[in-house]
Amino acid sequence: MFKRLVVENWVQIASLLSFGLIFFVFITSAARAMLLPKAKVRHMASLPLDDEGADRQGPPPPAA
Repeated sequence: MFKRLVVENWVQIASLLSFGLIFFVFITSAARAMLLPKAKVRHMASLPLDDEGADRQGPPPPAA
């Protein structure tokens, strides 16, 4: 069944390039995360995930 499937050379190159790009992005982000200073990690861990109620008091004003 797969004998009729013609794989062009550019398909192999494109798949290798895309894998290489994703691998590079993953390794770069992992290295950046590992090399962050401990103070920065603690600061980022204590940041709120949403801004609901962060700088507002009470419910939002009604829509007109």
